[in-house]
Amino acid sequence: MNRKRSVILSAVLLAIISLSLGCATISWHCPKAAAPPKPLTDITICIDPGHGATTRTDSFRVGPTGEREEWINLRVGKYLKKYLVQAGANVLMTRETDTDVNLAGRAALAVNNHADFFISLHHNGTRHDPDVNFPLIYFWGEAPKNPASVDLARSILPHLVENLELQDAAGTGIYSDWVIYPRGTSVLRNTYPHIPGIIGEPAYFTNPAAELQLKNRTYNKLEAEAYYEGILEYVRNGLPKTTLVTPTGDERLGASNPALIFQLTDGLGGTAFQPETIQVFVDDHAVEHIYDPSTGHLTVRPEFSGKTKLTIQVFGRNLKGNALHPRILTVKTEAAYGDPVEKEWRTRFDKAEALCQEAANEIARGGLAPGLLKEAIANYQRSLDVSPHHPFSDQAQYHIGECYEVLPRTSENLEATFKAYKRVVNFYPSSPLGPAAENAITRLESWAEMAEAGLLDTYTW
Repeated sequence: MNRKRSVILSAVLLAIISLSLGCATISWHCPKAAAPPKPLTDITICIDPGHGATTRTDSFRVGPTGEREEWINLRVGKYLKKYLVQAGANVLMTRETDTDVNLAGRAALAVNNHADFFISLHHNGTRHDPDVNFPLIYFWGEAPKNPASVDLARSILPHLVENLELQDAAGTGIYSDWVIYPRGTSVLRNTYPHIPGIIGEPAYFTNPAAELQLKNRTYNKLEAEAYYEGILEYVRNGLPKTTLVTPTGDERLGASNPALIFQLTDGLGGTAFQPETIQVFVDDHAVEHIYDPSTGHLTVRPEFSGKTKLTIQVFGRNLKGNALHPRILTVKTEAAYGDPVEKEWRTRFDKAEALCQEAANEIARGGLAPGLLKEAIANYQRSLDVSPHHPFSDQAQYHIGECYEVLPRTSENLEATFKAYKRVVNFYPSSPLGPAAENAITRLESWAEMAEAGLLDTYTW
């Protein structure tokens, strides 16, 4: 009887455990629960540890005991990258070693890779008062015209103040970089037309006590955590976006296509905006618009008579208060077809395209076509001389690189190829051809190293 009761109790106990564990006891029959999404999934962030490799050339950016600003910037950047990647972000680093990166290249990395925002990590210094120490963040230009960057700064600054225990520091705040340079800083000036961006200066390395803290890795981690927490706060409120739906590509604004249509998204999975905050500026003048919150379509019918192009910016805030970044969009009108500059540009560009096609046919037949390629290069270059700001100037510049790459690889041709691709990256940072140009540069650098080592014939493809 006791044995029977024991068997029954064991069976009951097993059943209870099975029910409480659910799928755990028969996991081969149960689907795995999906992992919760990470908070920064699908977000691309460009982190720019400022300066680099200036030990021999810069005697200012160094603290009383020899700690250099660029070293601190890089340590904080690496810690911040780690936190962001763990949270699911795609992180672009302008440098990960003590190297110098040109300012245009830093901005281009963010723009060409479609970063959601740009953060340049710096630390401050002064020659006048070693006791000065307070955190500040710079944005480019005027606050009303750069609201998303100001939002990003406002999300981050309180966390820097708290983590670095600088609550009572006079001077703490958010400032336009125009207060230090008449045209602002290069990295923010060149990212502003495309994405939000800030420069963080959390402490002064010229303050002896602050320098000792900034040399400490634990303190660097606290700073990186402050940036991370501020970024999380900013992203939680949504990253609203504006996309031009029509006209696009080579389409022109005109009698048959008189409206600009934008797609607005609030960054929170919908198209809800505070209606009173939506504004559209055409050539710096506010214009009337119609916004449909159910579709997110914003329609504008601007006056364009006699104009060959329009410059447009869209402003607005989602329901959580985060601002659209008013990226600068340029739209051509039908009047541009009658513009003599446009006609000359198009003539040269089209001729170059035809010559390239003719050269490609000749090469396919086993020829080399150097004459055709050189003539194509000359016409592409002429189009750039006529109008370096044409919407397809980046294509002309990229095609020059492609033509030189097909020519025999003399040292002169190789140098010209590098120059053409680098101009795409440095002069047209918003170009969709930027990544392809960067890949071409990397490919050519590898080829040049192999040629220098005697592993390739100078004239091989």
